[in-house]
Amino acid sequence: MFFNVLEYQRYEVLNKIVKSDVIGEFYLGGGTGLALQLGHRVSEDFDFFSPIEFSSDYIIYKLEKVGDINILYSAKDTLHMLLDGVRVTWLYYPNPLLDNLVIPTEIKGLKIASKIDIGVMKLVAISSRGSKKDFIDLYCICQSGIELEELVKLLPQKFPNKMVNLYHILMSLCYFDDAEDEAMPKMFIRLDWNNVKRFFLDNCQKLVKLIE
Repeated sequence: MFFNVLEYQRYEVLNKIVKSDVIGEFYLGGGTGLALQLGHRVSEDFDFFSPIEFSSDYIIYKLEKVGDINILYSAKDTLHMLLDGVRVTWLYYPNPLLDNLVIPTEIKGLKIASKIDIGVMKLVAISSRGSKKDFIDLYCICQSGIELEELVKLLPQKFPNKMVNLYHILMSLCYFDDAEDEAMPKMFIRLDWNNVKRFFLDNCQKLVKLIE
Protein backbone atom coordinates (compact mmCIF):
# COMPACT_ATOMS: atom_id res chain seq x y z
CA MET A 1 0.00 0.00 0.00
CA PHE A 2 1.12 3.55 -0.75
CA PHE A 3 0.19 5.59 2.31
CA ASN A 4 2.80 8.15 1.25
CA VAL A 5 0.16 9.58 -1.13
CA LEU A 6 -1.50 11.07 1.96
CA GLU A 7 -0.12 14.21 3.52
CA TYR A 8 0.35 13.98 7.28
CA GLN A 9 -2.92 15.74 8.13
CA ARG A 10 -4.95 13.46 5.87
CA TYR A 11 -3.26 10.37 7.26
CA GLU A 12 -4.15 11.53 10.77
CA VAL A 13 -7.77 12.18 9.75
CA LEU A 14 -8.02 8.69 8.27
CA ASN A 15 -6.70 7.22 11.51
CA LYS A 16 -9.24 9.22 13.51
CA ILE A 17 -12.08 7.95 11.34
CA VAL A 18 -11.06 4.32 11.70
CA LYS A 19 -10.50 4.58 15.46
CA SER A 20 -13.81 6.39 16.03
CA ASP A 21 -15.77 3.18 15.40
CA VAL A 22 -17.90 4.57 12.56
CA ILE A 23 -16.44 2.42 9.79
CA GLY A 24 -18.72 -0.59 10.25
CA GLU A 25 -19.66 -1.70 6.73
CA PHE A 26 -18.11 1.35 5.08
CA TYR A 27 -15.24 0.93 2.64
CA LEU A 28 -13.00 3.57 1.09
CA GLY A 29 -13.34 4.11 -2.64
CA GLY A 30 -12.74 6.92 -5.11
CA GLY A 31 -9.42 8.46 -6.01
CA THR A 32 -7.89 8.00 -2.57
CA GLY A 33 -8.85 4.34 -2.38
CA LEU A 34 -7.15 3.86 -5.73
CA ALA A 35 -4.11 6.00 -4.94
CA LEU A 36 -3.42 3.93 -1.84
CA GLN A 37 -3.22 0.85 -4.08
CA LEU A 38 -1.34 2.32 -7.05
CA GLY A 39 0.64 5.18 -5.53
CA HIS A 40 0.14 7.17 -8.71
CA ARG A 41 -1.09 10.56 -7.46
CA VAL A 42 -2.04 12.73 -4.53
CA SER A 43 -5.69 12.52 -3.55
CA GLU A 44 -7.20 14.95 -1.09
CA ASP A 45 -10.67 13.60 -0.24
CA PHE A 46 -12.03 10.49 1.42
CA ASP A 47 -15.09 8.82 -0.13
CA PHE A 48 -16.68 6.11 2.00
CA PHE A 49 -19.41 3.81 0.70
CA SER A 50 -21.79 1.57 2.63
CA PRO A 51 -23.87 -1.32 1.22
CA ILE A 52 -26.41 -0.74 4.00
CA GLU A 53 -28.36 2.33 5.05
CA PHE A 54 -26.83 4.46 7.80
CA SER A 55 -27.53 7.35 10.13
CA SER A 56 -25.72 10.58 9.31
CA ASP A 57 -26.42 11.80 12.84
CA TYR A 58 -24.57 8.83 14.31
CA ILE A 59 -21.46 9.53 12.21
CA ILE A 60 -21.54 13.19 13.20
CA TYR A 61 -21.98 12.24 16.86
CA LYS A 62 -18.96 9.92 16.80
CA LEU A 63 -16.62 12.11 14.77
CA GLU A 64 -17.27 15.37 16.58
CA LYS A 65 -15.62 13.69 19.56
CA VAL A 66 -12.33 13.23 17.71
CA GLY A 67 -11.98 16.31 15.53
CA ASP A 68 -13.30 19.63 14.25
CA ILE A 69 -16.35 19.03 12.05
CA ASN A 70 -17.97 21.28 9.46
CA ILE A 71 -21.13 19.77 7.95
CA LEU A 72 -21.45 20.62 4.25
CA TYR A 73 -24.57 18.54 3.55
CA SER A 74 -26.50 16.00 5.58
CA ALA A 75 -29.46 13.84 4.59
CA LYS A 76 -30.59 10.26 4.96
CA ASP A 77 -27.78 7.96 3.81
CA THR A 78 -25.69 10.91 2.53
CA LEU A 79 -23.20 13.04 4.40
CA HIS A 80 -20.57 15.52 3.22
CA MET A 81 -18.28 17.05 5.82
CA LEU A 82 -14.93 18.56 6.59
CA LEU A 83 -13.06 16.78 9.37
CA ASP A 84 -10.10 18.85 10.52
CA GLY A 85 -10.30 20.60 7.16
CA VAL A 86 -10.29 17.39 5.10
CA ARG A 87 -13.34 16.65 2.95
CA VAL A 88 -15.00 13.34 3.81
CA THR A 89 -18.05 11.92 2.03
CA TRP A 90 -20.30 9.12 3.28
CA LEU A 91 -22.70 7.49 0.83
CA TYR A 92 -25.18 4.62 0.83
CA TYR A 93 -24.12 2.53 -2.15
CA PRO A 94 -26.05 -0.76 -2.50
CA ASN A 95 -24.42 -1.81 -5.78
CA PRO A 96 -22.65 -5.17 -5.43
CA LEU A 97 -18.90 -5.49 -5.06
CA LEU A 98 -17.27 -7.27 -7.99
CA ASP A 99 -14.08 -8.22 -6.18
CA ASN A 100 -12.91 -8.71 -2.62
CA LEU A 101 -12.26 -5.65 -0.50
CA VAL A 102 -8.60 -4.80 0.07
CA ILE A 103 -7.58 -4.98 3.74
CA PRO A 104 -4.39 -2.99 4.42
CA THR A 105 -2.23 -3.99 7.36
CA GLU A 106 -1.07 -0.42 8.03
CA ILE A 107 -4.40 0.82 9.43
CA LYS A 108 -6.39 -1.87 11.22
CA GLY A 109 -10.09 -1.75 10.43
CA LEU A 110 -9.79 0.07 7.10
CA LYS A 111 -11.34 -1.56 4.03
CA ILE A 112 -10.73 -0.39 0.47
CA ALA A 113 -12.63 -1.10 -2.74
CA SER A 114 -10.71 -3.14 -5.31
CA LYS A 115 -9.19 -1.66 -8.45
CA ILE A 116 -11.88 -3.43 -10.47
CA ASP A 117 -14.73 -1.91 -8.47
CA ILE A 118 -13.18 1.55 -8.52
CA GLY A 119 -12.51 1.19 -12.24
CA VAL A 120 -16.15 0.45 -13.06
CA MET A 121 -17.24 3.35 -10.85
CA LYS A 122 -14.78 5.60 -12.70
CA LEU A 123 -16.43 4.64 -15.99
CA VAL A 124 -19.74 5.92 -14.67
CA ALA A 125 -18.12 9.07 -13.29
CA ILE A 126 -16.58 9.81 -16.69
CA SER A 127 -19.95 9.25 -18.40
CA SER A 128 -21.46 11.95 -16.15
CA ARG A 129 -18.62 14.44 -16.45
CA GLY A 130 -15.12 13.37 -17.38
CA SER A 131 -12.69 15.07 -15.02
CA LYS A 132 -8.97 14.86 -15.71
CA LYS A 133 -8.45 12.96 -12.44
CA ASP A 134 -11.06 10.36 -13.42
CA PHE A 135 -9.47 9.79 -16.82
CA ILE A 136 -6.03 9.50 -15.24
CA ASP A 137 -7.26 7.10 -12.55
CA LEU A 138 -8.94 4.84 -15.10
CA TYR A 139 -5.85 4.95 -17.31
CA CYS A 140 -3.62 3.91 -14.40
CA ILE A 141 -5.99 1.07 -13.50
CA CYS A 142 -5.67 -0.23 -17.04
CA GLN A 143 -1.89 0.18 -16.96
CA SER A 144 -1.84 -1.97 -13.82
CA GLY A 145 -3.06 -4.96 -15.82
CA ILE A 146 -6.85 -4.65 -15.95
CA GLU A 147 -8.29 -4.42 -19.46
CA LEU A 148 -10.63 -1.53 -20.23
CA GLU A 149 -12.90 -3.95 -22.10
CA GLU A 150 -13.19 -6.09 -18.97
CA LEU A 151 -14.34 -3.08 -16.95
CA VAL A 152 -16.89 -2.08 -19.57
CA LYS A 153 -18.31 -5.60 -19.67
CA LEU A 154 -18.69 -5.57 -15.88
CA LEU A 155 -20.99 -2.52 -15.89
CA PRO A 156 -24.24 -4.58 -15.95
CA GLN A 157 -23.04 -6.60 -12.95
CA LYS A 158 -22.15 -3.50 -10.98
CA PHE A 159 -25.44 -1.80 -11.82
CA PRO A 160 -27.95 -4.67 -12.16
CA ASN A 161 -30.98 -2.42 -11.66
CA LYS A 162 -30.02 0.17 -14.25
CA MET A 163 -30.03 0.20 -18.02
CA VAL A 164 -26.40 0.66 -19.07
CA ASN A 165 -26.01 2.79 -22.19
CA LEU A 166 -22.77 1.43 -23.64
CA TYR A 167 -22.85 3.87 -26.53
CA HIS A 168 -22.90 6.82 -24.12
CA ILE A 169 -20.13 5.24 -22.02
CA LEU A 170 -17.85 4.79 -25.03
CA MET A 171 -18.53 8.27 -26.37
CA SER A 172 -17.72 9.73 -22.95
CA LEU A 173 -14.36 7.95 -22.94
CA CYS A 174 -13.45 9.92 -26.07
CA TYR A 175 -14.74 13.31 -24.91
CA PHE A 176 -12.08 15.39 -23.18
CA ASP A 177 -13.42 18.95 -23.41
CA ASP A 178 -14.38 19.18 -19.74
CA ALA A 179 -11.02 17.78 -18.66
CA GLU A 180 -8.79 19.87 -20.90
CA ASP A 181 -8.98 23.06 -18.83
CA GLU A 182 -8.40 21.31 -15.51
CA ALA A 183 -5.01 21.29 -13.85
CA MET A 184 -3.03 18.08 -13.71
CA PRO A 185 -3.21 16.43 -10.30
CA LYS A 186 0.05 16.11 -8.42
CA MET A 187 1.53 12.88 -9.71
CA PHE A 188 4.00 10.45 -8.18
CA ILE A 189 4.63 8.84 -11.56
CA ARG A 190 5.61 10.30 -14.93
CA LEU A 191 2.50 10.69 -17.02
CA ASP A 192 1.67 12.60 -20.20
CA TRP A 193 -1.94 13.74 -20.58
CA ASN A 194 -1.70 13.29 -24.35
CA ASN A 195 -0.81 9.63 -23.84
CA VAL A 196 -3.87 9.21 -21.63
CA LYS A 197 -6.13 10.63 -24.33
CA ARG A 198 -4.48 8.54 -27.03
CA PHE A 199 -5.04 5.40 -24.94
CA PHE A 200 -8.78 6.00 -24.69
CA LEU A 201 -9.16 7.01 -28.33
CA ASP A 202 -7.40 3.82 -29.44
CA ASN A 203 -9.43 1.63 -27.10
CA CYS A 204 -12.76 3.20 -28.02
CA GLN A 205 -12.21 2.11 -31.61
CA LYS A 206 -11.62 -1.45 -30.39
CA LEU A 207 -14.66 -1.41 -28.10
CA VAL A 208 -17.14 -0.39 -30.80
CA LYS A 209 -17.75 -4.13 -31.31
CA LEU A 210 -19.57 -4.18 -27.96
CA ILE A 211 -22.39 -2.01 -29.30
CA GLU A 212 -22.63 -3.39 -32.83
